[in-house]
Amino acid sequence: MSGEEEKGKTKKGALGRLLAALLIVWFILYTTAFVLARMDVGRNFIRGWMEKQLGLELEIEATSLALPFEIVMDRVESKGFQFGIKPGFKASEIRISPRLFSPTHVSVLRGELTLVRGEDGTWTPTGFSRLGDIPLRNLTEVSRVTRTFRKEMTFHLTEGSIAWLDKTELEIASAYGISFDVLPASIPERTLYYHHLVVYNMLGVDGMRVHDVEREWLSSDSKDYIEINRSGKPIPDSGRQFWEITE
Repeated sequence: MSGEEEKGKTKKGALGRLLAALLIVWFILYTTAFVLARMDVGRNFIRGWMEKQLGLELEIEATSLALPFEIVMDRVESKGFQFGIKPGFKASEIRISPRLFSPTHVSVLRGELTLVRGEDGTWTPTGFSRLGDIPLRNLTEVSRVTRTFRKEMTFHLTEGSIAWLDKTELEIASAYGISFDVLPASIPERTLYYHHLVVYNMLGVDGMRVHDVEREWLSSDSKDYIEINRSGKPIPDSGRQFWEITE
C-alpha cells in the first residue's frame, strides 16, 4: 500500500471518529434537553419565554421534545381566561420547530383567543393586538398581519376560535372552526407567501353570519391579496366587502 493510500485511510478514519463523536454529543445534549423539558425547570423556562413573546401570564400543563427538535406544549392557557368573556388565550397544543436553513414552524391545535378593545381603541391581549382590526376591514388585513412574521416563521392553526369584544366586553364579532396556514410559495425569482383560510362559522360586525368559507391567496411585500381559490357557501351581500376582494 502506498503512502498516499495510507494517508487517505487515516483521514477517512479520523473523519469517521469525528462524526461518531459529534453524534454522541448530539445524543447526550438531546437526551438532556428531552429530560429537562419534562421537568419543572424546563417547563418554567419555556413558559417564561412564551410569556415574553405573547405578553401574557401563562399556565402550561406539560412540555416535552419531539424528534428531530420540536418543542411541544400541552394545554397552554393565560391566567383568568374565559373565552368570549375576558381577554386571553388558550390552546390544547402548541408545537414550535426551529430549523437551521428554513423558517421556524409553529402549529397550534384548538387555539382560542378573546380580544377586547379598550377606551383608547387598543386591543388586549397586546401580543395579539394586530388581529383586532381584522373584522373591521377585509382579508387583506390578514396579509398585513402575517407580514410581521412570515419571513421567519411558517404557521398552522387547526380548530381555532376568536371573539372580538368592545370596551364594555360585549361581542362585536366572532369566528369558529378556523383553519389557517401561511408559508412561502415556491415561485422562481419571486418572494410570495401562500395563505389558506377556512372558517366554519363567522359573525360579522354587521350581525350577519357566514358559514363554511374557504379562501386561498398569495401575497408579497407590494401586493397584499392575489386570490387563487374561493369556495364555500354563498356570502350575504353585507359580508362581501370582507370576503370578496376585487382589487
